[in-house]
Amino acid sequence: MSHTTFPQTFREIMATICFIFGFPGNLLTIIICIKALHYRKKINFERKIFDLYLVEISILDTILLTYWVLDTAVVHLYDSNYIRFQNLINISEFCCFFFFMLNRLCAALCSWLIMFFTLIRFIHIFRPLNTIRSNVILVILLLGTFGTLNTYLVTFLRYENQKQILNNNLTTITTTTKTITLTSWHFLPLTTEYTNVTLNPLKQYICSVGREYEHDRLRNILNTIFTGVFSLAIPSIITLIVNIVILAYIQRVYNINGLNRINNNYSNYRSTPLLVISITYTLCYLPYCIIYFSQFLFSPGYALSICSSIVFTIRYISHSSNFYAYIFTSLRFRRDIKSLFRMLVCVTIKTKDHGHKKKDNYCHRTPHQVMIKSKNVIGVTGQHDRLLSLPATKNHLTSKRRIVTIPRPYDVQQPLRFNQME
Repeated sequence: MSHTTFPQTFREIMATICFIFGFPGNLLTIIICIKALHYRKKINFERKIFDLYLVEISILDTILLTYWVLDTAVVHLYDSNYIRFQNLINISEFCCFFFFMLNRLCAALCSWLIMFFTLIRFIHIFRPLNTIRSNVILVILLLGTFGTLNTYLVTFLRYENQKQILNNNLTTITTTTKTITLTSWHFLPLTTEYTNVTLNPLKQYICSVGREYEHDRLRNILNTIFTGVFSLAIPSIITLIVNIVILAYIQRVYNINGLNRINNNYSNYRSTPLLVISITYTLCYLPYCIIYFSQFLFSPGYALSICSSIVFTIRYISHSSNFYAYIFTSLRFRRDIKSLFRMLVCVTIKTKDHGHKKKDNYCHRTPHQVMIKSKNVIGVTGQHDRLLSLPATKNHLTSKRRIVTIPRPYDVQQPLRFNQME
């Protein structure tokens, strides 16, 4: 396998694995947590906030994972010469602005929610701060802050003809094969297929920073601060520090208590999903942040581009592994999973049994044995105009309903024929 195809092949393999295991897991997490919030009115308040955070994080994970898988599929089709646009943001002008905003906003929200989730759960050990009101206020503030920042960055984007940009020599292209091109979120190796397509006389459009802002130093600084520092680096560093403090605190509790750990087992066990989620996020995002800031310290090269592609792919493992962290570390989550599948099996069996019973009733009933019910009258038509026998119980004798015989149609029309003959 050549070095030029390894990053893309690795990305396609990981995208397939993450989609197969991560997408159903995120959906199950959302369903189970919403079910727990809806049906458990007297649930422990701390658990309720925990489920609320899990719903929000899982929704963001689903959006980011779906976008990445679709973008990987588009890149694969582009390399196979089936389509003319390289990724999702190059499809149209609307996709240029929409996917740029969606990807950055969801990535920033997910990072900050995990950071606040970890920090608040740690502070809750000493002082209760978990409230639904604080969660709602936090989400609204994060949406407003990052929505405003990304809207400001979107104004620098332009959806222009790719050939015109290349002819004007306004993009960074070198003559060697070990070149890289910087995109909005990471940098990828520039392949030969990309160069061949750019020379295509057909009109192809790309979503990139406007030519008038390409060498704007203020814009580059703001983009680095908003995208790298504020959205990813700060939450990752704070989450790492809090995780280290939590691990040190748990170790101290175990050392002090010695063999008397029974009273603290439950509280420590409840922190296990929190530790696994936040540590997984930190391990997946810290390498990406390190490579992201390495471009400002070292000159861009081929090795740096390969590493950037790999760590960018590893970053999405965090968005597809949370469900398995919950199911392996939380007993309550496993019970909810079992109850959900048990309920689905019971509903399926009842639906099939009801369908079979309904079918059997229709098979054993003759066309003339039809019971017509009204408010006070029950009419029964038999095969020979005789009243069908009903059980003579006290309820039937004392009831106000009366049983009448409804004649068959040919018996009603028979006297008319005699009158006509007369």
